[in-house]
Amino acid sequence: TLVIPIAALSSARHTPLTYSKIQNLIDVSRPYYNLENERSVKMISSSADISNAQGKGPSLSFLCTVQPEMPLARETGSVSYAEAGRHLAIAGSVAAGLNNPNIGKHYYLALKNKLTRVERPPDSIMDACVFSPEDIGCFPHEISIVAICTKLDKKEAECEMIMNVPGQNELWHLTTTYSVIPEKVFKRLMRPPCPLAVALHQEAARDGNIRNSWSPYARFQGLNSDYFETIHQSGQSILMKSNIPEVLAHHCLGHFDDNPALPVAILGAYCSDIVGYSIGKLSGTDIPYKGRATSFSKHSTPQVPCIKLLHLSFVATKLTHANTHGINLSCKVTPMHTHDVGTLMYLAELEMTSDADGTPVAEMQGKSTLVDSES
Repeated sequence: TLVIPIAALSSARHTPLTYSKIQNLIDVSRPYYNLENERSVKMISSSADISNAQGKGPSLSFLCTVQPEMPLARETGSVSYAEAGRHLAIAGSVAAGLNNPNIGKHYYLALKNKLTRVERPPDSIMDACVFSPEDIGCFPHEISIVAICTKLDKKEAECEMIMNVPGQNELWHLTTTYSVIPEKVFKRLMRPPCPLAVALHQEAARDGNIRNSWSPYARFQGLNSDYFETIHQSGQSILMKSNIPEVLAHHCLGHFDDNPALPVAILGAYCSDIVGYSIGKLSGTDIPYKGRATSFSKHSTPQVPCIKLLHLSFVATKLTHANTHGINLSCKVTPMHTHDVGTLMYLAELEMTSDADGTPVAEMQGKSTLVDSES
């Protein structure tokens, strides 16, 4: 990954963004929003196939840093897939908001998501015709994110994001399709504001230390494995089920202030937990649940077995609002032999439905490997 001096950020192409400015554009707030050093960056040029509602290509991209706060769960590395997806998707919504010709706040619902570990930024981001490669690596000692908007119209946005984790040999790459809904329309479609949620958000907003003292994401602990139920197991696959209890307003703080809903990234964290547990049980390996990484070194986490998520797709079909219902979680894991000698990959297929009426909530498919230790 390219690394350049911080002084390069003084370029005329970079414009610092305040939190209040961003809050005029997107639908999530602190503590779910946890980005720092935000700035818009003028793209060198826009590809002909990138267009918005005015027929012009997006001209601004988004650059920021982030400090991880969620546990690694049963994964390897310094940032879990759920946390990477969380911050990348938010950064993408900012990139879309910066280029939206329609003034005002919009809700960017991350419906279709594809997250992959890569060894280098894809050409679509590194291509100097779209984005200067110098902008990747502006923060050599911090986790940095670059987000570009590749499609934008009145109802839909598509964005591409990359996360660079210092000390790691891989990067996270996310492509997301958002449903774009103006704030007034969204509030008209949703339930009346939840008084408890509104009061909770207002109280938290008055706290200058909201990121640390109010964040349910920093205190996230996953599911209790005692409630993982094995439905079927053979040498070829395992099927497990569990339940995510009813979502409460304080579990979703910052994710839609008036109508809190379970974030897709948090739902993904529950998925990662049961996937790791299932792979461990199928392989006969104890994969323990780990806390947050304390540094970005590839050896910063305990030397224990863990999973390495390589690629996943996550499709959300329904918002799960606070105080409505819980979610039934079904996870099937099947070994997959690859062309690499000695490498065993696992295919995980998950379905999430409402535990009230069985309505589909989301589905996920991912590929992982089992890592004997962090060494």
